[in-house]
Amino acid sequence: MTTRIYYFSGTGNSLWAARVLAEKLGATTLTPMVQALAEGETRPTEDRIGIVCPVYMYKLPHIVVEFLRRLVTPVPVFVVVTMGGDPGNLFMWLRRLFRYQGLQLSTGLPVRMPSNYIPFGGVPEDSRLIPIFETAEACLHQIAGIIERGEANIPLEYSRFRAWIHPGLLYKLGYRFASVSDKNFRVDQTCNGCGICASLCPVDNITMTGNRPTWNNRCQQCMACLQWCPCEAIQVGDKTRGERRYHHPTVKLKDILAQKGNGAAQSGTRQYDDG
Repeated sequence: MTTRIYYFSGTGNSLWAARVLAEKLGATTLTPMVQALAEGETRPTEDRIGIVCPVYMYKLPHIVVEFLRRLVTPVPVFVVVTMGGDPGNLFMWLRRLFRYQGLQLSTGLPVRMPSNYIPFGGVPEDSRLIPIFETAEACLHQIAGIIERGEANIPLEYSRFRAWIHPGLLYKLGYRFASVSDKNFRVDQTCNGCGICASLCPVDNITMTGNRPTWNNRCQQCMACLQWCPCEAIQVGDKTRGERRYHHPTVKLKDILAQKGNGAAQSGTRQYDDG
Protein backbone atom coordinates (compact mmCIF):
# COMPACT_ATOMS: atom_id res chain seq x y z
CA MET A 1 0.00 0.00 0.00
CA THR A 2 1.36 3.39 -0.99
CA THR A 3 1.18 6.44 1.27
CA ARG A 4 1.77 10.14 0.75
CA ILE A 5 2.31 12.36 3.78
CA TYR A 6 2.02 16.12 3.41
CA TYR A 7 3.89 17.96 6.14
CA PHE A 8 4.46 21.46 7.44
CA SER A 9 7.27 22.17 9.89
CA GLY A 10 8.91 25.33 11.23
CA THR A 11 11.57 23.94 13.55
CA GLY A 12 11.62 20.30 12.52
CA ASN A 13 9.34 18.56 15.01
CA SER A 14 6.68 17.70 12.45
CA LEU A 15 9.22 16.85 9.76
CA TRP A 16 10.89 14.41 12.13
CA ALA A 17 7.50 12.90 13.04
CA ALA A 18 6.65 12.54 9.35
CA ARG A 19 9.97 10.78 8.71
CA VAL A 20 9.38 8.32 11.56
CA LEU A 21 5.89 7.50 10.27
CA ALA A 22 7.19 7.15 6.71
CA GLU A 23 9.85 4.68 7.80
CA LYS A 24 7.34 2.58 9.73
CA LEU A 25 4.66 2.62 7.03
CA GLY A 26 7.03 2.00 4.10
CA ALA A 27 6.38 2.95 0.46
CA THR A 28 5.77 6.51 1.63
CA THR A 29 6.49 9.81 -0.05
CA LEU A 30 6.90 12.97 1.99
CA THR A 31 5.75 16.18 0.34
CA PRO A 32 5.99 19.69 1.84
CA MET A 33 2.64 21.45 1.91
CA VAL A 34 4.38 24.66 0.87
CA GLN A 35 5.34 23.05 -2.45
CA ALA A 36 1.91 21.47 -2.91
CA LEU A 37 0.22 24.85 -2.36
CA ALA A 38 2.42 26.43 -5.02
CA GLU A 39 1.06 23.89 -7.51
CA GLY A 40 -2.60 24.71 -6.83
CA GLU A 41 -5.24 22.01 -6.36
CA THR A 42 -3.83 18.77 -4.95
CA ARG A 43 -5.15 15.40 -6.18
CA PRO A 44 -2.94 12.62 -4.77
CA THR A 45 -3.24 9.09 -6.17
CA GLU A 46 -1.75 7.06 -3.31
CA ASP A 47 -3.74 4.52 -1.30
CA ARG A 48 -3.29 6.45 1.96
CA ILE A 49 -3.04 10.18 2.55
CA GLY A 50 -1.67 11.77 5.70
CA ILE A 51 -1.15 15.20 7.20
CA VAL A 52 1.61 15.91 9.74
CA CYS A 53 1.86 19.38 11.23
CA PRO A 54 1.97 21.29 14.52
CA VAL A 55 -0.90 22.46 16.70
CA TYR A 56 -1.18 26.24 16.95
CA MET A 57 -3.60 27.61 19.55
CA TYR A 58 -5.79 24.47 19.46
CA LYS A 59 -6.06 24.63 15.68
CA LEU A 60 -4.02 23.81 12.59
CA PRO A 61 -1.70 26.48 11.18
CA HIS A 62 -3.45 28.73 8.67
CA ILE A 63 -1.23 27.43 5.88
CA VAL A 64 -2.37 23.86 6.62
CA VAL A 65 -6.02 24.91 6.55
CA GLU A 66 -5.40 26.52 3.16
CA PHE A 67 -3.81 23.29 1.95
CA LEU A 68 -6.83 21.27 3.08
CA ARG A 69 -9.07 23.61 1.10
CA ARG A 70 -7.19 22.58 -2.04
CA LEU A 71 -6.94 18.87 -1.24
CA VAL A 72 -9.22 16.66 -3.32
CA THR A 73 -9.28 12.96 -2.50
CA PRO A 74 -11.85 10.22 -1.90
CA VAL A 75 -9.34 8.46 0.35
CA PRO A 76 -9.73 8.85 4.14
CA VAL A 77 -7.01 11.12 5.53
CA PHE A 78 -5.07 10.60 8.74
CA VAL A 79 -3.79 13.59 10.70
CA VAL A 80 -0.91 13.48 13.18
CA VAL A 81 -0.14 16.67 15.07
CA THR A 82 2.88 17.62 17.15
CA MET A 83 2.37 19.81 20.20
CA GLY A 84 4.15 21.21 23.21
CA GLY A 85 1.07 21.32 25.43
CA ASP A 86 -2.36 19.81 24.84
CA PRO A 87 -4.57 19.76 21.70
CA GLY A 88 -7.64 21.21 23.40
CA ASN A 89 -10.70 20.73 21.21
CA LEU A 90 -8.59 20.47 18.04
CA PHE A 91 -10.01 17.16 16.85
CA MET A 92 -13.62 18.24 17.31
CA TRP A 93 -12.79 21.36 15.26
CA LEU A 94 -10.92 19.21 12.74
CA ARG A 95 -13.87 16.91 12.16
CA ARG A 96 -16.06 19.91 11.33
CA LEU A 97 -13.40 21.31 9.00
CA PHE A 98 -13.08 18.01 7.16
CA ARG A 99 -16.84 17.70 6.72
CA TYR A 100 -17.00 21.25 5.37
CA GLN A 101 -14.21 20.50 2.88
CA GLY A 102 -15.73 17.19 1.80
CA LEU A 103 -12.85 15.15 3.25
CA GLN A 104 -12.92 12.01 5.38
CA LEU A 105 -10.93 12.00 8.62
CA SER A 106 -9.83 8.46 9.42
CA THR A 107 -7.42 9.00 12.30
CA GLY A 108 -6.36 12.07 14.24
CA LEU A 109 -3.75 11.70 16.96
CA PRO A 110 -1.35 13.98 18.87
CA VAL A 111 2.34 13.53 19.68
CA ARG A 112 3.90 15.54 22.49
CA MET A 113 7.16 17.24 21.50
CA PRO A 114 9.30 20.05 22.92
CA SER A 115 7.47 23.36 22.68
CA ASN A 116 9.04 25.75 20.18
CA TYR A 117 6.86 28.79 20.86
CA ILE A 118 9.65 30.74 22.47
CA PRO A 119 7.59 33.81 23.54
CA PHE A 120 6.07 31.48 26.16
CA GLY A 121 9.54 30.46 27.39
CA GLY A 122 12.81 28.89 26.33
CA VAL A 123 13.49 25.24 25.63
CA PRO A 124 14.82 22.85 28.31
CA GLU A 125 18.39 21.60 28.27
CA ASP A 126 19.24 18.67 25.99
CA SER A 127 19.26 16.17 28.86
CA ARG A 128 15.59 16.94 29.52
CA LEU A 129 14.69 16.70 25.82
CA ILE A 130 15.95 13.13 25.36
CA PRO A 131 13.08 11.40 27.23
CA ILE A 132 10.56 13.58 25.34
CA PHE A 133 11.98 12.40 22.02
CA GLU A 134 12.03 8.76 23.16
CA THR A 135 8.40 8.89 24.30
CA ALA A 136 7.40 10.65 21.07
CA GLU A 137 9.07 8.01 18.91
CA ALA A 138 7.31 5.22 20.78
CA CYS A 139 4.02 7.07 20.34
CA LEU A 140 4.64 7.43 16.59
CA HIS A 141 5.31 3.69 16.29
CA GLN A 142 1.94 3.04 17.93
CA ILE A 143 0.24 5.53 15.63
CA ALA A 144 1.82 3.87 12.58
CA GLY A 145 0.29 0.58 13.71
CA ILE A 146 -3.14 2.21 14.04
CA ILE A 147 -2.81 3.65 10.54
CA GLU A 148 -1.65 0.35 9.06
CA ARG A 149 -4.61 -1.48 10.60
CA GLY A 150 -7.00 1.15 9.28
CA GLU A 151 -8.43 1.87 12.72
CA ALA A 152 -10.64 4.90 13.28
CA ASN A 153 -9.09 6.71 16.23
CA ILE A 154 -10.05 10.32 16.92
CA PRO A 155 -9.86 11.52 20.54
CA LEU A 156 -12.80 13.80 21.22
CA GLU A 157 -12.54 14.23 25.00
CA TYR A 158 -11.06 17.50 26.17
CA SER A 159 -11.25 20.04 28.98
CA ARG A 160 -14.05 22.42 28.10
CA PHE A 161 -12.70 25.00 30.49
CA ARG A 162 -9.28 24.98 28.80
CA ALA A 163 -10.76 24.82 25.30
CA TRP A 164 -13.33 27.61 25.70
CA ILE A 165 -12.21 29.76 28.64
CA HIS A 166 -8.52 29.65 29.51
CA PRO A 167 -6.40 29.54 27.47
CA GLY A 168 -9.00 28.80 24.78
CA LEU A 169 -10.47 32.29 24.61
CA LEU A 170 -7.02 33.86 24.31
CA TYR A 171 -6.05 31.27 21.70
CA LYS A 172 -9.19 32.04 19.69
CA LEU A 173 -8.27 35.71 19.53
CA GLY A 174 -4.60 34.95 18.90
CA TYR A 175 -5.42 32.57 16.06
CA ARG A 176 -7.65 35.13 14.37
CA PHE A 177 -4.90 37.74 14.39
CA ALA A 178 -1.89 35.45 13.88
CA SER A 179 -0.97 37.02 10.56
CA VAL A 180 -0.46 40.49 12.03
CA SER A 181 1.16 39.36 15.26
CA ASP A 182 4.52 39.79 13.53
CA LYS A 183 4.27 43.47 14.47
CA ASN A 184 6.11 42.44 17.63
CA PHE A 185 9.04 40.88 15.71
CA ARG A 186 12.27 42.85 15.49
CA VAL A 187 16.02 42.38 15.15
CA ASP A 188 18.70 43.57 17.51
CA GLN A 189 22.21 44.81 16.78
CA THR A 190 23.61 41.27 16.39
CA CYS A 191 21.83 40.79 13.02
CA ASN A 192 24.41 40.22 10.27
CA GLY A 193 21.99 40.60 7.35
CA CYS A 194 22.44 36.99 6.18
CA GLY A 195 18.83 36.74 4.96
CA ILE A 196 18.27 33.18 6.19
CA CYS A 197 15.02 34.26 7.86
CA ALA A 198 13.62 35.56 4.57
CA SER A 199 14.75 32.48 2.66
CA LEU A 200 13.03 29.97 4.90
CA CYS A 201 9.77 31.80 5.66
CA PRO A 202 7.09 29.46 4.25
CA VAL A 203 4.86 32.29 3.04
CA ASP A 204 7.53 34.82 1.99
CA ASN A 205 6.44 37.12 4.78
CA ILE A 206 9.92 38.55 5.30
CA THR A 207 11.74 40.99 3.03
CA MET A 208 15.27 42.27 3.50
CA THR A 209 15.49 46.06 3.61
CA GLY A 210 18.90 47.57 4.14
CA ASN A 211 20.22 44.14 5.19
CA ARG A 212 17.56 43.93 7.89
CA PRO A 213 14.40 41.80 7.83
CA THR A 214 10.96 43.36 7.84
CA TRP A 215 7.74 41.40 8.41
CA ASN A 216 4.70 41.94 6.19
CA ASN A 217 1.66 40.78 8.17
CA ARG A 218 1.28 37.32 6.67
CA CYS A 219 2.89 35.50 9.61
CA GLN A 220 2.14 31.83 10.33
CA GLN A 221 3.68 31.95 13.83
CA CYS A 222 5.90 28.96 12.98
CA MET A 223 8.86 30.70 14.67
CA ALA A 224 11.24 29.36 12.00
CA CYS A 225 12.83 32.78 11.44
CA LEU A 226 13.51 33.27 15.13
CA GLN A 227 14.63 29.73 15.93
CA TRP A 228 16.98 29.30 12.96
CA CYS A 229 18.62 32.74 13.09
CA PRO A 230 22.35 31.96 13.42
CA CYS A 231 22.92 35.13 15.46
CA GLU A 232 19.78 34.77 17.63
CA ALA A 233 19.10 38.34 16.57
CA ILE A 234 15.34 38.04 16.04
CA GLN A 235 13.21 38.84 19.06
CA VAL A 236 9.52 38.98 19.86
CA GLY A 237 9.25 42.19 21.84
CA ASP A 238 11.34 41.83 24.97
CA LYS A 239 10.20 38.29 25.75
CA THR A 240 12.77 36.21 23.88
CA ARG A 241 16.14 37.80 24.53
CA GLY A 242 18.43 35.24 26.13
CA GLU A 243 15.94 32.40 25.76
CA ARG A 244 17.35 29.12 24.45
CA ARG A 245 16.57 28.51 20.78
CA TYR A 246 15.37 25.18 19.43
CA HIS A 247 15.14 22.99 16.40
CA HIS A 248 14.87 19.22 16.27
CA PRO A 249 18.41 17.80 16.51
CA THR A 250 18.04 15.57 13.44
CA VAL A 251 16.62 18.31 11.23
CA LYS A 252 18.94 20.77 9.52
CA LEU A 253 18.40 24.20 8.05
CA LYS A 254 18.58 22.78 4.52
CA ASP A 255 15.61 20.52 5.33
CA ILE A 256 13.42 23.48 6.28
CA LEU A 257 14.61 25.45 3.25
CA ALA A 258 13.69 22.45 1.06
CA GLN A 259 10.02 22.91 1.94
CA LYS A 260 9.97 25.81 -0.53
CA GLY A 261 11.19 23.69 -3.42
CA ASN A 262 14.94 23.67 -2.89
CA GLY A 263 14.91 19.90 -2.67
CA ALA A 264 12.99 16.92 -4.01
CA ALA A 265 10.14 15.18 -2.20
CA GLN A 266 11.60 12.68 0.26
CA SER A 267 10.91 8.96 0.40
CA GLY A 268 10.40 7.26 3.72
CA THR A 269 12.94 4.60 2.79
CA ARG A 270 15.86 6.82 1.87
CA GLN A 271 18.88 7.53 4.04
CA TYR A 272 18.81 11.15 5.16
CA ASP A 273 21.93 13.27 5.15
CA ASP A 274 21.61 15.34 8.30
CA GLY A 275 25.10 16.71 8.17
